Amino acid sequence: MAASAFTPSFLSCVPSASAAWESNLQAPRNVVLPTQLCRFRLSPFTALPQHFHRISTPLAARSTSSTPSSPADLEELIKSRNSENSVVIYSKTWCPYCLRVKSLFKEVRVKPYVVELDELADEGEVQAALQRLTGQSTVPNVFIGGKHVGGCEDTLRLHHYKKLIPLLREANAEFL
Repeated sequence: MAASAFTPSFLSCVPSASAAWESNLQAPRNVVLPTQLCRFRLSPFTALPQHFHRISTPLAARSTSSTPSSPADLEELIKSRNSENSVVIYSKTWCPYCLRVKSLFKEVRVKPYVVELDELADEGEVQAALQRLTGQSTVPNVFIGGKHVGGCEDTLRLHHYKKLIPLLREANAEFL
């Protein structure tokens, strides 16, 4: 049987990935390849629901008329975005952990302010500034009430231990 018979329709694999599938013809149907081998988008999430704020213009262009002149200016811009919005998620459109956090906020009916880093012209600078501010180099990077919460696992842990909703209420998050 051909390897393509095992590939789900929402995966678009690069040539190195097809060789991996051919070597293991008994691969289960729902296996997702490592991101190094495959660029994928889950079809239900290709377009975010309307209740998400989606940011695709450069972060600097939204707040000032010119690009920040230094990394410190960009950090200040990020801090101001985080304090202006009760829930901010710095995300990438292709990241499954980001999708999980966004779906968690949808489940608890909160409207987050989502910044899709991979759609920004200054993606690298913004991610470097986030790392300097938080010590976290990965996405999602979640802020509630202007305070850094952490990533996917940290946010899910807060929800599991029933600490997320009180934190959202304290931050005056917009519930749907």
